[in-house]
Amino acid sequence: MLSLWLHRQDPTRNMNRFYRLYVSADLLGGWCVVREWGRHGAAGQVRRDLYASPEDAQAAGQRLARQKLRRGYRPALGTPLPAELLGAATG
Repeated sequence: MLSLWLHRQDPTRNMNRFYRLYVSADLLGGWCVVREWGRHGAAGQVRRDLYASPEDAQAAGQRLARQKLRRGYRPALGTPLPAELLGAATG
């Protein structure tokens, strides 16, 4: 299942953000995409979106990850980017 730690830094704009995205099973038998985001060193926000199947949740997570990669977010140091998202990071 998808699990990503992304960050976006631009000292000239005082930008130091993080974005965590992962797909997980919930306690009621469904699946969810969990997003956490904010500024490094501060309390962030969390959002959980529910899906009926792991395939739907995985597809939604990949779609969100591609959006963030297009906006300039990059994997945190030492964190590999899944193969299905490699094209989104370069263009």
